Amino acid sequence: MQKTQNGLGQLQNLDSHPAEKTGATPNIQENETPAGPSKVSLGVGTLLGESFSIIFRHIVLVVLLGFVPVLLGQIVTGLLAGYQIQVGSVDYQSSGLDNGLATFLAVLISIAAYTITIALLVQLAYDAKLRRRIRVRHYFTNAVRTVVPIAVLNIVIVAILAIAGFAIVYPGGVAGISPLMTLPVLFALLAWIYSLFSVTAPAVVIEGAGFRGLGRSISLTKDYRWPIVGCLFLAMIFAVIIFFVGGLLVALLAAVGGIPGAILALIGLSVLYAVGTGLFSILTALIYARLREIKEGIGIEEIAAVFD
Repeated sequence: MQKTQNGLGQLQNLDSHPAEKTGATPNIQENETPAGPSKVSLGVGTLLGESFSIIFRHIVLVVLLGFVPVLLGQIVTGLLAGYQIQVGSVDYQSSGLDNGLATFLAVLISIAAYTITIALLVQLAYDAKLRRRIRVRHYFTNAVRTVVPIAVLNIVIVAILAIAGFAIVYPGGVAGISPLMTLPVLFALLAWIYSLFSVTAPAVVIEGAGFRGLGRSISLTKDYRWPIVGCLFLAMIFAVIIFFVGGLLVALLAAVGGIPGAILALIGLSVLYAVGTGLFSILTALIYARLREIKEGIGIEEIAAVFD
């Protein structure tokens, strides 16, 4: 009887302190807690730091890759709708085209130029991060291949954002709610929706997702949408500062007057757009790579290998 009680006591001690008595480790894996697995950090600070590092190290190339397509788009738009329209004077029309048609064509050209710029800079981001040789001709080949799906999906994203914004603003206006009161809700909603589709372009360029890019972005950004919002918001603050300072310089160039002033202003605007587009394109490319690393265990070397 005494042996039985001693045996039961030893078993109870083993059950109450398994790691201490048997040398076994508790069944709690790294990055997990008893309540479940913890989410791996997106690394917002690192992503922003790497984005600015790539831009500063390749500032001339970033500006050129963004500058050339945008400048060409601005020139064609000016021919269609009037150069002064580009810098804020809407009472000038240099084309014989109908205003509506000219505006529509100008929008399509601007979208195409913006799309090509994104596709170019997404590829540059990976080669620059890996400190590999920059292959501009190769970038253009891949960019042309993805222009249509990225352009169409960007239009869809803008339409979704517009509908969501209307769904918030219109009922508030009918109810007599001040726009200032709905502004925080509107901003949060639009930012969250944009985060859903934030890595659409990298998915199309890198994976060849085509028109499935929206769904792929939604899948990858799951559980990381608010960190993405925070990352993009911080980038937007820097972009606003750049555009504010640069906008003053563009206004001074436009003040020269005539065709020379308009041309100088167009060049200045194109440079600003190139820097802003470069920042967000590189940042979203790095966010995409980070999400694939977290969720699929695929490193940036493997991602960049698709361009080889």
